[in-house]
Amino acid sequence: MPDDKDAPDNHPQPEQPAQPPQPEAAQPEGARLFLLNVARLREFVTFLIVVVVVLVFHFKTLPQKPTDPLPSIFLSSGSIKAMLVGISSEAILVVGMVIVIVGGGFDISVGSVLALGGLVTVQALKAHLPLPVAIAFGLLTGALCGLISGLLISRLGMSPLIATLGMMMAARGLVTVHINTYGAASSDDLPASFLNIGSAKVFDMQGFWIVVLSLAVVLVGDVLLRNLRWLRQVYYLGGNERAAALSGINIARVRTVTYVLCGMTAAFAGILNSARFGTATYEAGMGLELQVIAECVIGGASLIGGQGTVIGAFLGVVLLNCIKNGLTDLGIGPEWQYVIVGVGLIFFVTVDLVLAKRRRGQ
Repeated sequence: MPDDKDAPDNHPQPEQPAQPPQPEAAQPEGARLFLLNVARLREFVTFLIVVVVVLVFHFKTLPQKPTDPLPSIFLSSGSIKAMLVGISSEAILVVGMVIVIVGGGFDISVGSVLALGGLVTVQALKAHLPLPVAIAFGLLTGALCGLISGLLISRLGMSPLIATLGMMMAARGLVTVHINTYGAASSDDLPASFLNIGSAKVFDMQGFWIVVLSLAVVLVGDVLLRNLRWLRQVYYLGGNERAAALSGINIARVRTVTYVLCGMTAAFAGILNSARFGTATYEAGMGLELQVIAECVIGGASLIGGQGTVIGAFLGVVLLNCIKNGLTDLGIGPEWQYVIVGVGLIFFVTVDLVLAKRRRGQ
């Protein structure tokens, strides 16, 4: 019967309901896939650059005479300890800054908030308040500064540049007026429990606890930014604000919280800075604002938002300070250091923009 023979040809052939998956042909081998994923990590690339820079300066500063440090001037124990203590403030500042940058903003008031947070803590200690209460006052001061900046930006639509520039000037002004009126605090006015945070020597390293606390802030910040569901909304906010709003994310609240966190980390850096030097001065944190932003960008944070990690920003701090310390060991003056660091920053930003265009298919 011809009609029966032709009937199967008129059906959509159920014997082939879907295209068979071909994972072997579409996916690279496990080892190659692992290497490709590692190669995409900006942190890994930055780490490799740090290693190269360290090796270059190590071989450039090998001992030339018996009195030179071992194994080299650059990698001597004294130089490493000094750098670890020296980068503690920047290491804490980049934690808050990278969160703001990932969300599509930036904050140029962190240096002034650092000074104000340290001053408030020192004055609270001079008033004989308990150490935890004094630290809480300092942190709340930083949070308040961040809250004001965040509300101006998220609620009033003010430019981050204008809002944080105003906060920078206001905070620095308050510190300057107070110190000019009442004078800088002396270490004799502060309790030993506070000063020991910055001066206690452990493993023959003065400032050991400052280094430990700064590294703890970096590790906690990285873990939370990578894994905390609420905080990961910052990536959606910076990647595509309109899409984030349509998906139900409260844009104003998330953006405000990023500035609050940035203010708190800045104040905490100021508290440790005051413990280290035993006082609070209006010069504290001056000029750190743009340097911290540069370190975040060098570490992989994108100025257009949606990209960056705390570990990457910390590696940016390490890289920039390794270059500066190595150039100093080679006898290169500060003016040329600024030139070299500036050229390096332009290079990293250019690479970031090129990669961003490729990701978007432009």
